[in-house]
Amino acid sequence: MASFLIVPGRGDSGPGHWQSIWQSRLAAERVFQRDWERPQLVAWTRSVIRCIDARDEPPILVAHSFGCFAAVAAAARRPMRVRGLFLAALANPARFPDDSVALPSARLSAPSVLVTSQDDPWLSEETAAAWARLWGCCRIPAGRAGHINADSGHGEWPWGRAQLERLVDATADVSSPL
Repeated sequence: MASFLIVPGRGDSGPGHWQSIWQSRLAAERVFQRDWERPQLVAWTRSVIRCIDARDEPPILVAHSFGCFAAVAAAARRPMRVRGLFLAALANPARFPDDSVALPSARLSAPSVLVTSQDDPWLSEETAAAWARLWGCCRIPAGRAGHINADSGHGEWPWGRAQLERLVDATADVSSPL
């Protein structure tokens, strides 16, 4: 059975957000940040790394928005300690107030998927697709899905959960394509 680590974005994911719903259903742990309103990549990455290091088995990171960048940065620093990455709705990394931690510019070592939206107000689908190519993520277009959060109507988000299950299956057999 897979182990999951929820990595929310700015504002933490409220009770109606798919990450919060999935957290209880997956018996997942959640990464907490000191300041949810002012994302700082260095501090957020450290928080994710602490959670990864505290686990007995490598988790699948389930990240949203700014949390995706912290998850990717942590996975690059702990390549053997992350089983997979489920990334949804990247935010614009230029909105991080610090740039002292460079984002990975190479393929991630763990299987990963990036769910993108055609009308995400935080980052264009084209730019998100460029990040997916850089990191070697399987990009999964979600159509016109906004920022893929509770505000855009993605409460339980069963379609996203099905994509997560595909990733879980792929991480169980690394020879399996996404």
